[in-house]
Amino acid sequence: MSAELKKRAEQIREETIDGANTADRVGGVMVDTVTELDALSAKLEEFMGLTYISAIEVPAEGGGAVIGVRTMSKTWEVT
Repeated sequence: MSAELKKRAEQIREETIDGANTADRVGGVMVDTVTELDALSAKLEEFMGLTYISAIEVPAEGGGAVIGVRTMSKTWEVT
């Protein structure tokens, strides 16, 4: 969520004046939130479509598994 959108949502949450949280004010934040989520979802779908597991190492003696992940995306970097 953008800092500006978060600030607007916090202003609505903290509002104390009756009637100040109008349909336009609350609805505007909701529409902008959905718009940002849609954009993030599209980026995530692109990332997932270009990303794959390259290796899985499971230690014989127990402990945590190591999963190698690679991406073919020029925009995303997996570290």
